Amino acid sequence: MNIKFIAIVALFLVNLHANAQSRYLKFYIKQQKESSKIIGTSIQSPLLTLEEKEVTFENYRGQFLVIDFWFTKCFPCFREFPHMDSVKQIFKNHSELAFINICSRSSIEDWKKVVSERNISGINLFDNNPFIPNRKLIGAPKSKGVGIIHDQMYLNGYPTYAFIDSTGKILGATSVKPSDKLLFAYYIESVLKGQNIDESLRKFKIEINSKQQSKEFLQFVMNRFNVDEAGAEALIEPYRKWL
Repeated sequence: MNIKFIAIVALFLVNLHANAQSRYLKFYIKQQKESSKIIGTSIQSPLLTLEEKEVTFENYRGQFLVIDFWFTKCFPCFREFPHMDSVKQIFKNHSELAFINICSRSSIEDWKKVVSERNISGINLFDNNPFIPNRKLIGAPKSKGVGIIHDQMYLNGYPTYAFIDSTGKILGATSVKPSDKLLFAYYIESVLKGQNIDESLRKFKIEINSKQQSKEFLQFVMNRFNVDEAGAEALIEPYRKWL
């Protein structure tokens, strides 16, 4: 096969992927803005552990929480689990940070089976309220009958990720995924400083669209991803096209 033809096809596929990434990332950020109304609120609805013991987010007070909302038939959720494992490695030295997976829209039996078969790491919890009646919930829209926490956090799709500070206050929810590794890591970096992710996104856009990034931002990229300045630039460059 002609080498020039192969190169053209390869370039086309790269551009196609980049355009798709750009389109989806912009869509995820639009959804994030719709969820911004929950920032500063707290949720005390019950969840179940794998041992079927009841807990709430109050059980994890004092820690910053990164929450992954998923369900057992969600193949995009499964694709992101390895990326989330990579994120955990980036922040492995932060004992004050906890990663929680919350499953809804599934049976308890299926949930336990999938967690075991896929060896899903982190704290695994179940939203045990899949069929609540349509009614107004405090701080939430009319229930969609999926799950209390699902409805209270205005979730529109899966996977969705939320961030909660050490006092139990929500710092935002987003469909931006761990595979969007630089932005997702920046969210966590900001959350550890008590900043909500809407403000983080604003600062992130300023940084990547500046002719010269701030010393603080470059240090974040280099330190978290263990790269030099050239490596940092390679991580930053795609976002200039996508955002």
